Amino acid sequence: MEKLTVQKVCEKCGEVNELGAEELKRQWVHSDFGEYYNVMYYECKRCKEKHCVQADTKQTLEMRRKLIRVLLQRKDRGKYNKIDKKLNEARYNLKRKLNGLKLYDENENIFTNGLTFSKEDDIIDSEM
Repeated sequence: MEKLTVQKVCEKCGEVNELGAEELKRQWVHSDFGEYYNVMYYECKRCKEKHCVQADTKQTLEMRRKLIRVLLQRKDRGKYNKIDKKLNEARYNLKRKLNGLKLYDENENIFTNGLTFSKEDDIIDSEM
């Protein structure tokens, strides 16, 4: 089976990063306000800047589980579309909220001084 990869440009240093499943990482982090987030990110190979691809809360992860259950049942397309739309809106709002926010790991170390999200137009080429 062929490996799916995408090339993304680092906004900080301009490095072209090739991303596959191995390069994407997940980690629970929290803000100064005590709110917890599960972020999926990659680290630039050159400058080590962390670029967030997706962020979730416990609520959006539960929506995702419901979405998968409905998908596996293969019955109610309308219900699937409704949950999918709510999940996408929640993740979009979360992305706006977290962009530039200082986040910490479970040991209270700084995870990032300002979380940055990858933009869709950062993709150079996709081998899908």
